Amino acid sequence: MTGHQHILMRIAVVGSGLSIATCFFAVQRWGATGVAVVVSTGSTLIFLAQWLATRKYTGMWTHPSVPSLEQIRRLFR
Repeated sequence: MTGHQHILMRIAVVGSGLSIATCFFAVQRWGATGVAVVVSTGSTLIFLAQWLATRKYTGMWTHPSVPSLEQIRRLFR
């Protein structure tokens, strides 16, 4: 742990709360399909926000960059 886990928890709690609140409106208008869209969109936004927060607060980039992919490709030649 880097001491920044509380930030990720806040993102998850706020995002999940907004998703649940939005589900109440979506279920009345679009039923189960609306809820599925709201939950999947909410999850995507939560994961994106956590990914960017990780970069901001720790300086770590958790996805490979183009040069590192090129190095991996050269390993298998």
